[in-house]
Amino acid sequence: MYRKVGTALLFLLFVLAGCRINTPPEIVSFTAAPTTGYAPLSVQFTVSALDPDGDTLSCTLNFGDGTTPAQFACGSLLTVLHSYDVGSFTATLTVSDGRGGTASAGTQITASAPTPPADACPAPGSLSLALQAPAGDAAPSGMGRFDGVAYVPGELLVLRPDGVTLQSAEVAALEAELGLERLSAPGLDGWIRYRTEAGGEAEAARRILASGLGVYVQPNYRYGPLYTPNDTLFATYQQDQFGLMQITQGWDLLLSGGCRPVVGVIDSGVANDHPDLAAHVIFGYDFSDGDDDPYPAAGDDHGTFVASIVAAETNNAQGMAGSTNNLAYVMPLKVFPNGTSATIADAVDWARQRGAHVLNLSLCLLDSSGTACADMTASPDATIEAALQAAYNQGVVSLAASGNFNDSFVGYPASSQYTIAVGATDNGDPNTSTPPARASFSNYGSDLDVVAPGVNVIGAGIPTINDAEPYLQGDGTSFATPYAAGVAALYISQYYAKNAGLPTPGQVTTCLRSAAQDLDPAGVDVETGAGLVRADRVLDTVTNAYGCY
Repeated sequence: MYRKVGTALLFLLFVLAGCRINTPPEIVSFTAAPTTGYAPLSVQFTVSALDPDGDTLSCTLNFGDGTTPAQFACGSLLTVLHSYDVGSFTATLTVSDGRGGTASAGTQITASAPTPPADACPAPGSLSLALQAPAGDAAPSGMGRFDGVAYVPGELLVLRPDGVTLQSAEVAALEAELGLERLSAPGLDGWIRYRTEAGGEAEAARRILASGLGVYVQPNYRYGPLYTPNDTLFATYQQDQFGLMQITQGWDLLLSGGCRPVVGVIDSGVANDHPDLAAHVIFGYDFSDGDDDPYPAAGDDHGTFVASIVAAETNNAQGMAGSTNNLAYVMPLKVFPNGTSATIADAVDWARQRGAHVLNLSLCLLDSSGTACADMTASPDATIEAALQAAYNQGVVSLAASGNFNDSFVGYPASSQYTIAVGATDNGDPNTSTPPARASFSNYGSDLDVVAPGVNVIGAGIPTINDAEPYLQGDGTSFATPYAAGVAALYISQYYAKNAGLPTPGQVTTCLRSAAQDLDPAGVDVETGAGLVRADRVLDTVTNAYGCY
């Protein structure tokens, strides 16, 4: 009997050993970073699991957005990357030991569509407005003030009576009798600008009123800057360059009711914690590393430098002044250090879809040696060209640097028909009134549109522990381009204030070129294109001498 009992016990122990109780697996770690951000949102999942029984584990990560789940062996710590479009999603991790034991966990991911600030200009292509003249005061009559004010010698602005047309022979005869030379119209309905004898403006005004040629006459008043920016580096490092382009004088011409353009800086990222930039940097994306944090890598100050020329905080008693006088936003679009056709085209397209008005491309396609821009005049990069064309067709203005290698061709993408090609000048000599000339390094050629200062330019750098407010100085068409981009942004704001709409990229190009200051050699040429960008001419809506409005 004892033998039978012993046999039964042995059998029972054998059965229990072969059918041991299974312990389910445990999820040690399941995290996602970031869980919120702008689409496309690149999320890194961290996964770790263990099994108390030592079983081999398999994981299924369902991303929650309808894409194919990821399946993989798991146990030790590992990472999985996934990109989300706009929406809110629940990602679920399921761990299985193959013997019926499972564990699961979930996490919420939200990818949002970034929207520009409320006071930014309407997105290009979004406006379909019927222009309406606001109800204003009664039209002026009589004479403007001639004493104690500055005005252009020998110029008068005249408001014509209703019904008087400039094409009539009677008006032409009256103008000849009064010794008036008709100049370009000031851009206002019913107004005409005349040249008369300097020193006799007031008497000429009385004769115009008496003749019936005008119901109101005034001088062509001169306006000066209301302030010189009090930024500590302005007087020493920026004032001469701003003076060449008449930037502060242009600020005084800005109309009320303008909007704030968004300038996409396609570059190496922007340090949005720099005290001179923090207020004007909005959302962006890192196309180099595939995440929504386009902060530059340590030591790569290029993109921050470029952005500060456009949008450094102005008149804040520190640092430098930005060319747009606190009007523009910067959208950082990081493509370096991994700048390729794909990343740059993606950056252009991403910015186009998210409300950018201006794109700054201080870059070029390198030649095979990697030490100069390639000549792509006859064969542009089709990928980037398609993105630039789509941006152009939607109303986005793109400006690009001509190159820094003294080559007789414009680098790409500056040579694209969809960009404004910007070369660099030196600073001339203000002591001898010597105008600026092409900088010795600046690429030139028939595709060049305009030039801007590119020698001894100051810009912001990436803050460090030892220097939270760094500034640098450098040369290059990279730094001339944001000067021109800043003026283009100001023009968009001014055009919106005057016309309740946005100019087309073609209008911006024509305006910058027609308003440019001609440099040697005379006329449009391969050395300096149409000439030096001039903010005061671009923003002049009164005389509109260059047809910008």
